[in-house]
Amino acid sequence: MYIYTQQYSTLKEKTTVLTEKVKQLYETYEQLKLKQMQLMTRFYVAETMKQMDEAITSFRYDHVIKGFARMEEKVMLLEAEAKARSAIQTLPPQSFDIEVEQQLKQLKGE
Repeated sequence: MYIYTQQYSTLKEKTTVLTEKVKQLYETYEQLKLKQMQLMTRFYVAETMKQMDEAITSFRYDHVIKGFARMEEKVMLLEAEAKARSAIQTLPPQSFDIEVEQQLKQLKGE
């Protein structure tokens, strides 16, 4: 009977030790899980900052200004064409032909 009591005591002590080790492992696991989440968050923040920096550096102010200047030139050209067509349409057909012939004579020096 003494042997059983001794074995029981030993098993009880080992169970207590194992239970403590399991608790420590669980705490370590939770800490590592938290650390992983922190690292992932830091990674995503750094990646986002890098992408924002690349977007900002690729944004060239002078290209934008030149693009607007080109658009403005194109709009002005279209407006001038529309105005010229409107002016031509308001002239009587014979008057336009006569005017063109007069200008051609002036250019030729006649």
